[in-house]
Amino acid sequence: TEGEISGLTDTQVRASYVFGQEQVVATLVANLPTGVQTETNLPDLQAAGAISSSFLLFPVNGYTNGASLTGGLAFAFQAGSWNLGLSAGARVSGEYEPYAGTDVTYQPGLEGRLRLGADRLVGSSRLSLGFTVSDFGTDEFTNGSYRPGNRLVGEATLIAPLGASTLTAYVWDYYRTNSDDGSNTLGDYGNAENLLDAGVTATSPLTRSLSLLSLLEARSWAPDGGSGFLAGAGLGARVAAGDHISLSVGGRLDTGSIVSQSGADYDLTGWGAT
Repeated sequence: TEGEISGLTDTQVRASYVFGQEQVVATLVANLPTGVQTETNLPDLQAAGAISSSFLLFPVNGYTNGASLTGGLAFAFQAGSWNLGLSAGARVSGEYEPYAGTDVTYQPGLEGRLRLGADRLVGSSRLSLGFTVSDFGTDEFTNGSYRPGNRLVGEATLIAPLGASTLTAYVWDYYRTNSDDGSNTLGDYGNAENLLDAGVTATSPLTRSLSLLSLLEARSWAPDGGSGFLAGAGLGARVAAGDHISLSVGGRLDTGSIVSQSGADYDLTGWGAT
């Protein structure tokens, strides 16, 4: 059985304003509901579920999410040898119809996000650390309500010179708590999950205007039931076309598997190009 979703996704318009010497930045993002709606037949619903998976990390994980407005404010300051940052944001969303040909409406609750960041030089390398927490209000839909679990994300990145090349090693961990029906009268939905990702990229100059880009990455997924694993590799090139323009091209291949709660094993293969 094959399910698919095709067509335009939502359009996002972003604006930012920098105060002073880049110590305070305000951002505003508007989501315009230009995306196609999901059909209600089972194969297409399954395709939509795969696209939204936090494990598979599609570049766009939903085709239509309704109109929304997200505002944020970020502060940066120095503390000795450390650069520290704090940002906060909130998203307000309007009601929309997620499925084609139905009268089902969905009203997402208020979403808030807080992020802490720090970085410093370590010898000739740079170490960056980050921690993000996201909190969600109760979503209301035609036949009930839904309260998404909170999200916690920790990350670390080290950028280091290696001969003429630049090496970037990174690791991040994403944890989502259980969701419930909004009042928790039915208990939680048992959909907590933990996602761990680690990788390394290298930028190696071949000539004065041409650089080779390479990537290795691995990701493991631990939901309440089952498991998942992905390994990926990529190659690309960056060409400097003058003092103000550069062109980057690249591709990657990922392969792995998902084990469902019932123990069924599914192979995965995917590719991407930029």
